[in-house]
Amino acid sequence: MPAPRQALRLTLFVPDLLRPPPPADAFGAGSEADCPTLAGLLARGSFVRQPLTSAEAALAALFGLRPATPAAADKSAIAALPFAALRLRGENAPAAAPLATQAGWLCADPVHLRLLHDRMVLADSHAFSIDDGEAQALVGRLNKHFAAHDGDLGAEFFAAARDRWYVRLIESSAGAARDHTAGRTAAPDLPPLSEVAGRSLRKHLPETAALAPWRRLLLEAQMLLTADPVNAARAGRGELPLNSLWLWGAGDPATPPAAPVFTQVWTDSPLARGLARHCGSAVQAMPASASDRLAAGTGSGEHLVVCDSLIGPALLDDEAAWCAAVNDLESQWFAPLATALRGGTLHSLAVVAPTVLGLLHWQITPRDHWQFWRRPRPLASLARELAASSGTTEARNPQ
Repeated sequence: MPAPRQALRLTLFVPDLLRPPPPADAFGAGSEADCPTLAGLLARGSFVRQPLTSAEAALAALFGLRPATPAAADKSAIAALPFAALRLRGENAPAAAPLATQAGWLCADPVHLRLLHDRMVLADSHAFSIDDGEAQALVGRLNKHFAAHDGDLGAEFFAAARDRWYVRLIESSAGAARDHTAGRTAAPDLPPLSEVAGRSLRKHLPETAALAPWRRLLLEAQMLLTADPVNAARAGRGELPLNSLWLWGAGDPATPPAAPVFTQVWTDSPLARGLARHCGSAVQAMPASASDRLAAGTGSGEHLVVCDSLIGPALLDDEAAWCAAVNDLESQWFAPLATALRGGTLHSLAVVAPTVLGLLHWQITPRDHWQFWRRPRPLASLARELAASSGTTEARNPQ
């Protein structure tokens, strides 16, 4: 008797998989993704639309992560989960491992703030480049400036990568620095950088007494960064200066599920790696394609693949680049996975896409392939329909 076929269930997490087409007179208008395989999968799979949420919160929800305390559970998912600690745990920099065991870290990612008319607009690293030397020089001067002395409140910065920085407040006590984020100092409750990049800011940090140390740190950091020779050199080359930080990712300890949701996680995302390590899932680097993934051995159980190649083009509203990236996903991922579904190698495929149109979820099984009456539509057509509607949709498929 032949051995039973192993059941591989794959979840593909693809932020910004759909986006409203730009106006006819916008830059890049007229570009359109050519994805017949993806369109067919979305047309024939079961569909659920949920309210808008950040990619970070959606990813954490897939892992079954919940706040550890009942009080935290009443907050929004963004505020309640410690994304900074989780992302730091997923950093591959050798110095990150011992730091990840320390409490109080926040993400302090470098950004560019620009006054546009009567509002501030924030740009993240998708809009500028920064090399390792620049990052280390800037973080080194921040550490020197904010070093804690004689009981004063200071700060410690750490650059895990060129565009991923961290900070925690420290207090010098008898020659030793200790974490000072607990107790009288509250942590900023700001959304992830992905939620504000490319958008105007009405406010930065709330004007509360508990956040006074953070407001002081941010103001001094902005002045220090603006005057730094690294930024003077960048301005001389016509590059955007890194003149501020986005402080986010504070949260209460998170309780992982009793058993890991995913057997295996495939990703190059530090946050996804950190979530996997926190929840007990095995982690491997993102393969170049689904064919490479399947050729490595299908295995069994629940597998997660995190594809984040669409985030940058979507943030920059670069329609041509976004269409090219979707077309690449079509050939490298959706076409091979559709073949695996038809051949029985893949038991099921879930596509989870946090987008500006809401949190979109499709579930596709091999038998859905035979539902020929559900005709595929171009992604732009589906996006227009979703943009014209609102709320949560639970249906077989939008028609």
